[in-house]
Amino acid sequence: MLLNDDGSTAVREDYYWSQRQKGVLPRDPVEVDEEIFAKLDSARVTWTEVNDHGRSLLHYVAANPTARAAWRCAFLFGKGVDPSVRDRDGRTAGDTAVAFRNKAVVECLDRHNREP
Repeated sequence: MLLNDDGSTAVREDYYWSQRQKGVLPRDPVEVDEEIFAKLDSARVTWTEVNDHGRSLLHYVAANPTARAAWRCAFLFGKGVDPSVRDRDGRTAGDTAVAFRNKAVVECLDRHNREP
């Protein structure tokens, strides 16, 4: 249920479900990431920034084992994110990836560490 501008209520279909019923499937998640990250990049996001807990974006990618994790990991390496950064608790993104069983990020980190 949604509230209209005039204060009345309206019931509308869930967008995802209605598109699925029409045979229009959602876009490829990596394609969506590519578009979003390109827009963030053009807005000059500081990819290497860490938060108050000392965590980089790579820590958060490592904590979320999704289909996009490997792409995000590689993207962040391309932006200069340092995988050896430790958070306030002394954990690297690699430690986080292992703790969350994020195989895609563990493999991405291994590949990155083997590169000259």
